[in-house]
Amino acid sequence: MDFNKERFLNFGRYDLIINKSFYRTMALICIFGSTGIAFVAFFGRWLTANAFNSIDIEQLQDFWSYKDVTITALVLIMFTGIMHVIFAGCAFHNLRNKQGRISELTLPATNLEKYAWHLGLVIIGGTLAIILSLVCSDALNALLNLIFHPLEYQNSIIYSIYELMSFRYTYVNGTSLADMEEMQGLLSAIRFMSIAMSVSGFAFFVLGNAIKYKYNIILTYITFEFSMSILTIIAIFIIKSLAENDSIQINSGEEALAYVKASANIVAILNYLLTVLYFWLSYKLYKKAQITSGWNK
Repeated sequence: MDFNKERFLNFGRYDLIINKSFYRTMALICIFGSTGIAFVAFFGRWLTANAFNSIDIEQLQDFWSYKDVTITALVLIMFTGIMHVIFAGCAFHNLRNKQGRISELTLPATNLEKYAWHLGLVIIGGTLAIILSLVCSDALNALLNLIFHPLEYQNSIIYSIYELMSFRYTYVNGTSLADMEEMQGLLSAIRFMSIAMSVSGFAFFVLGNAIKYKYNIILTYITFEFSMSILTIIAIFIIKSLAENDSIQINSGEEALAYVKASANIVAILNYLLTVLYFWLSYKLYKKAQITSGWNK
């Protein structure tokens, strides 16, 4: 493959200069969105806690205290997941209009170099923007805690996100799933599957942008949801068939866990294979990009 580091870096410099306003706007949307959620959530907890403090119900006071940022963490996970998709859907933003396609296609760099730059930028740059947004939201939350509750306590949104994603907020008889030895294998398989599904979803939206340069995110989302609905229906029929199969019997909790673990690993492997396919197809389509086409006028 013809890949020259100097051409790759020159193309990257050109792209950063030409599209600095676009990249800055995307990063600021991510940062302000996360900090805005942290700000609104803090005062939501504060107002709710004060409301329940006037009622002598100890359990409600404990649950709605502003020490608990679990709901804030959940909302931020959803928001950053959306930004993750938006970054993927903007992978080939230079091609969104005819003049941009003319410039992109005539620049002195190979298709592989241009594709690698665009993909690396949305993966690395998008991830850094999301991390920075979470750090900013956590810093704002800490500052508000210090202002309204000086030296009483502190909490961390990032740590709460970590606990949610590591299943330390899921309790059975007072013990988190992450601390139960018999659940370790299953939780590892679920994490493996979750990462694989996130990566394949990202690649799917990159592919959507390689097909349609404008309005691609909403169209890709509709396609994605339709595909997931079909796959879910198929999975339900498969599970139902297996459950009715007398040759397959699950006689204990350990066998059930092993069955779920194996299923999660299979789903993860399939998603990683789909990821490779999506990136390969998006590269093939990028190489065939034209100034005008049936999908892109």
